[in-house]
Amino acid sequence: MKEEGPGLGMGAAAGDIAKTASGRYVVADPARRAEILAMRDDPQASALLGAAFATRRRSRTVSAARRARASSTPLISWARRARSS
Repeated sequence: MKEEGPGLGMGAAAGDIAKTASGRYVVADPARRAEILAMRDDPQASALLGAAFATRRRSRTVSAARRARASSTPLISWARRARSS
């Protein structure tokens, strides 16, 4: 929500979320936190955020696969090492 929300028309909710020094996301106002969490039950908001998350994960996966290919490491070996660690 914090990263993708503004681009999806959820800027107000994203603006109310703060990231702590430890990397944790918090909302200062408990009532606003409940409203933001309730957005999970909204099918449209859930679909938009889920698609944004999947797109971001896809980009990371494709980048990792390209790095493995560029290093002449067979992709299956790379996947096996990633799974075993």
